[in-house]
Amino acid sequence: MKGLIFVYGSLIYICVMAIVRPWIGVVGYFGFAILNPVYLWGYSLPPDVDLQKFIVGSTFIGLIISGFRGNKIKGAPAWAISGLVLYLAWAFVTAQFTIHEGDTTFYMTNIWKIVLMSCIGLLLIDTPKKVTTLMWVIVIAQGWNAWEINLQYFQDGYCWAAYNGWGIADNNGYSILTVPVMGASLGLAFYSEKLWARLLAGFIFVLQMHLIMLLESRGTMIGAVGLGVLGVWYVHKNSWTTSTIIVSFLLGTALAGPSVVEEFSSSFKEQGELDSSAESRYKLWKAGVAITQDYPIFGVGPNATGRLVPQYYEGGLATDHKVLHNLFFDVITGSGIPGAILYFTFFGLVWWAVRVRWKRGKATLPPWARAPLFSVLCGVPGYMAASMFSSGALIETSYICVIVGASTLLVLNRIQQQGNSGTLSVGRLRTNHV
Repeated sequence: MKGLIFVYGSLIYICVMAIVRPWIGVVGYFGFAILNPVYLWGYSLPPDVDLQKFIVGSTFIGLIISGFRGNKIKGAPAWAISGLVLYLAWAFVTAQFTIHEGDTTFYMTNIWKIVLMSCIGLLLIDTPKKVTTLMWVIVIAQGWNAWEINLQYFQDGYCWAAYNGWGIADNNGYSILTVPVMGASLGLAFYSEKLWARLLAGFIFVLQMHLIMLLESRGTMIGAVGLGVLGVWYVHKNSWTTSTIIVSFLLGTALAGPSVVEEFSSSFKEQGELDSSAESRYKLWKAGVAITQDYPIFGVGPNATGRLVPQYYEGGLATDHKVLHNLFFDVITGSGIPGAILYFTFFGLVWWAVRVRWKRGKATLPPWARAPLFSVLCGVPGYMAASMFSSGALIETSYICVIVGASTLLVLNRIQQQGNSGTLSVGRLRTNHV
């Protein structure tokens, strides 16, 4: 009953507020997508209930009423979001040539909502307060699930999610979902202005770090390690960040037992020494290369490649469906080379623009902007590395990570222009730095 009250109470609040302030609909949509309340409290909710469609509808109504006011989208964010929109359009084209209508329909039914809300998010997340709010919502939402997974492990002595998945994803998928949010948690732990906020974000980051170990996804372990290395490289070095790095390293070393170390190190064995799961990845990637060569322009249809993989798999497979477990090959075999270029442009352009802005003057950035930019610097490469071992094209957290960074760049640019023109009032300055 409590779950029912919480879920529908939150849904009603979000939908009503989205009409008045549509940016709340964006935050609510992504928050619900990550929290996945239908899974957490499914015992008290009707089966197969689709809550997100109500939030999307309310947000769009609010957007129309507001007159589509928000960020002036230009520069790298504009090119990036254009790439994502064009990818969606191209995916609809390639869907007409799919080899399996059911698999492609499932993908298209979900990807268009993600692209739509990404576009609306880039438009509406137009102040520092909104950027920070979005970051905290996704961190707390995923942190809740991380708490539940850790709690179950310590109570029962084994990780149920490692064998059964969590929510809409298996252990690999949920691990990948976690990586971009880890970038946000680490950014807030380093750069939040209040001590309690730093400690809360740091605690959630520890939960997420242990979650990655519990779920035993080797590819995601590699992505998480890469995220950590980039974090150490890009972070401002001071007493707080140095202490945080040392504590994180010690906690990670303590939490990683022999089984985790063995699981991670097995990814780097010689090909003849790999276990069946790791060896199959190489064979799947070979199949992905071969399918790309045979279907370079239109692919075989979004999300439909799995129906063709058994025919290309070295040695054959005793199944009629096998996914490639690789984001790059999933996209390029599904929608061809043009689709892959458009899709990865969305991630690559924003990451590069954030890197340029960070390197140009990270010390001069306003305090509110450091956490979101840092989360992109670490989160996007970490996510990409993890997704080379399992696909996450329908996982919202990667898109949120990019939108957070792109919105931050747009807000910074507007504040700079207003400051240069002398039109930025003292009140506006205070608002922008909340």
